[in-house]
Amino acid sequence: MIQIRKNVFETNSSSTHSLVMAVASDFDKWVAGEVYYCEWAWGDLRETFESGKFYPAAEIDAYFAAKNEERDTECFVTYDEFCDSEYLEVEDYTYTTPGGEVIKAVAKYGYDG
Repeated sequence: MIQIRKNVFETNSSSTHSLVMAVASDFDKWVAGEVYYCEWAWGDLRETFESGKFYPAAEIDAYFAAKNEERDTECFVTYDEFCDSEYLEVEDYTYTTPGGEVIKAVAKYGYDG
C-alpha cells in the first residue's frame, strides 16, 4: 500500500532528511525566535495546529501556559532546536526566484545514529 501525506518528505531508507523552506521574512522571524516551526503536530495538537507551518512564539507559549505545560519541543521548534543534531549535517540555502522573491531553506540530512 502506498501512502502519501501532506507536508511530509519520506524515504524508506535508514537515512534522515528534513527540509524547511519559507519566504525570507518568515524564515528570518524563525531565526530571531519570533515564531516556532510546527515540525510534527501529533495527538491532540493536530486538532489545533498543522505540521509544516510557522506559529507566533507568543501564541504557542500562551497555549501551553494555559495548560500549565512546557512547550512541546518535539512539535514546536526554534531554529536552533531544529538545527541541533549530533549526527546530522545541517545546511542553509538562499534562493531568489526570477520574480525577485527571496526563499530561504535549512536542510538536515544524513544517518541518525
